[in-house]
Amino acid sequence: MKAIEHSGVCPRGGFTLVELLAVIAVIAIVAGLVIGAAGVAGKKADVARAEAEIGLIQQALDEYRGEYGRYPIGDGSIDTVFDSLTNYVAEIRGTDPWGSPYWYLCTTNAPLSFQLRSAGPDGDLGTSNIDYARDDISNRR
Repeated sequence: MKAIEHSGVCPRGGFTLVELLAVIAVIAIVAGLVIGAAGVAGKKADVARAEAEIGLIQQALDEYRGEYGRYPIGDGSIDTVFDSLTNYVAEIRGTDPWGSPYWYLCTTNAPLSFQLRSAGPDGDLGTSNIDYARDDISNRR
């Protein structure tokens, strides 16, 4: 049997450095897109949670008004009226998903309406009651 002779130029198995770098670059781009999409989804989930919590607090406030004919008076953190609401909803959190307290306003001048807001991701409320910051979440739509 005759042995097969190889020429001096023998194709080698494996990948070149350029091919490996191209694959690594593609993997990095895809990973960046996935991580970015997960971050956006997390932010949307936090906003949805804050809206849901505001809805629960609003329901408790409406039940309170049904019983007493007015909303509890408060100016500032929702914690000031939590004791009044514990009979109406079992689990109310006083802070939004970003750790800031929910803001509640009901004055003696307007005991039949209230404002309930979260400062949103930036933690800052709008500069006035009318000028809401873009990321503030409110019971007013």
